[in-house]
Amino acid sequence: MSDTMKRKRQVPSLASRFRLLAASCAAALVLGVGTGCERNATGPREVGPDGRDIGRLVIVVQVGKLAATSLVVEVSAPDITPTMVFNMPVIAGVATGSIAVPAGAGRLFTVRAFDGATETFRGTKVLTVVAGVNPTASITLAPLAGTVPIIATIGSLVITVTPATASPRIGDTLRFSATIRDAVGAILPGPARWASTNTAKVVVDTGGLATVVDTGTILVVATYSTSAGTATVTSLPAVGGPTPAFLRTWVGGSGTGSTRTDWATANNWTPAFVPTATDSVVIAAAAFQPNIPTDTFAVRDIVMRTGAVLSANCCGAVRLRVARVLSGEGGTFGTYFGGFLLRNGAQVRGTLATAITVPATVGAALIDSARVSTLTLDGIGADFVLAGKRLVATGTGAGVVVTNGGLLHITAAAETLDCTGYLQITTAAAAHLGALTAGRVILRNINNYLDGYQGSGTNTVEFANTVATNINGMDYVARPANAFQNLVISGTGGIANFYYNARVLGAMSILAGAGPVTTGYYYTLRVDGPLTTAVGTSFSGVYITADLRDVTGTANVNGVWSPATTIFNTPNQTIKAGLAYQAVQLFQSQVLADSVRITGDLRVDGASTVLDITSTKRVIVGSLTLTNSGTFVLNATSDTLDVRGILSTSGGGNSLGKLTSGVLLISGTLDGSKYSG
Repeated sequence: MSDTMKRKRQVPSLASRFRLLAASCAAALVLGVGTGCERNATGPREVGPDGRDIGRLVIVVQVGKLAATSLVVEVSAPDITPTMVFNMPVIAGVATGSIAVPAGAGRLFTVRAFDGATETFRGTKVLTVVAGVNPTASITLAPLAGTVPIIATIGSLVITVTPATASPRIGDTLRFSATIRDAVGAILPGPARWASTNTAKVVVDTGGLATVVDTGTILVVATYSTSAGTATVTSLPAVGGPTPAFLRTWVGGSGTGSTRTDWATANNWTPAFVPTATDSVVIAAAAFQPNIPTDTFAVRDIVMRTGAVLSANCCGAVRLRVARVLSGEGGTFGTYFGGFLLRNGAQVRGTLATAITVPATVGAALIDSARVSTLTLDGIGADFVLAGKRLVATGTGAGVVVTNGGLLHITAAAETLDCTGYLQITTAAAAHLGALTAGRVILRNINNYLDGYQGSGTNTVEFANTVATNINGMDYVARPANAFQNLVISGTGGIANFYYNARVLGAMSILAGAGPVTTGYYYTLRVDGPLTTAVGTSFSGVYITADLRDVTGTANVNGVWSPATTIFNTPNQTIKAGLAYQAVQLFQSQVLADSVRITGDLRVDGASTVLDITSTKRVIVGSLTLTNSGTFVLNATSDTLDVRGILSTSGGGNSLGKLTSGVLLISGTLDGSKYSG
């Protein structure tokens, strides 16, 4: 005997089902509650003759055109004897009715749908029923044949959205309506409030009029009080547009040998079709994981679930092209998989431990924070936007590479690029001035190649490396726009070398706990804004020059500061006391606010450059050289200038009237051709 025949024999006839309904109505009359046979007013509390509270619920099932002409709802529990049975006909595709059962926990609701005398759908759920307001719950009725389920909604307040499903096209409008029923099945006037779960795809106004703006599947939601009802909208392209996306889920295992993992074998997918460039793909954990045979496959969207593994046949050249959404939920990738190649408009999110390439003329962005192995922007128009999110690049070599006209956008305060691998912005990249205007770039690798970095606005670069790193390519002399906006050194590894002339347009900070900044190359670090170094930090170098141009005079140097040469290039900067300067050059007039020791040469350069040693100060220098008419001032008895080497004034300006008091100590040689005290 077939299963269908068995189900037919087990299903009551229509007459017997009506007798069950009559019996349940009679039992309800004894208990003093309604069953859907009558509409009783719902009072604040209903009590049966045995003193038990009664919970009153409305149940609504949208059947549509599926095979169902009536529904039977059975409620059973150890303290409900016999089982309560409620019948509801399907009228215009909807079954609805009010039921009442004794309040309590562990109420087993069994809902069956019948097409004539044949049971077609069935679902169960255990609920707790209270005498007051019961929250809305749903019961899924699985088909006994076929694949499409239906949903029964039950509660004290049920909202039904019509139509329940729709497949409009881009540009279409569709009016939705909401029916609100209370616990006795009475229809309430509303109105409902309307919303869309994704306004980028469907917009709904206050009257339930939906406008389709993009393809995809979303919910249209109607709410009333604390309850909600939904309709599913699957929007399609406009007439003449691209083919709509179909969902393909990997199952694997078809055939024998390598065919069980072959991406191009239809039976490895459900439905049994090899995904095309217009399809959405889900890769989940399976006994046989997919293997892409050639570098030719493309999908619209792909989701990598936990436990999924995506591999390729050989050698890292095989990539998968993604047109819209690339989402990682914990999947991994085989050795030979070459990564994802994005198409224009693609969006990235989640954990994707593989390489992602954005080619020429392609714009891509984050839709949520993401973690990738390597991101490569390669070609004119290869743009990538962080869109207010965080991108972590975990590669042990390259983290993010921007070249051949590529452009990285970091333009909001919340955006962060965190590179375990190195960051490379080459001279061949697009001009980044105006693209790196905010947010933070955190660099953790020992080498970073910043040949085309152009920070502006509030953009900050932080070196958070635990091993000494090198700053490569930051040559603002050869490329004037190549510069940091703000620079922070926080990593315990510090900076090993500046390999080119680096420039900080804004502030530079060396934080507490940061490793030493030491370099042995003939380059200049120029800082246009305030400089802050914490106690215990160190900036030094045999050949490096620090060019400080803080116009605010707020430099706060508390660590060891001993580059080969420190240039004060802005008037009235703070020359910090107590530091062992190796050499200092002044190109603008300075007033010393405290005693200073300079172990090397102090050079005062320029006709308008004056070194003013104020009262009660002592300046000790290795040597003092005045060039290009530079001068110095001693004008108080407590002023002391102690020159341990050569005092050369031959290139200085006229000192007449500037050396009126104080003490000049010279331990070495005086070249006093222009000295006039």
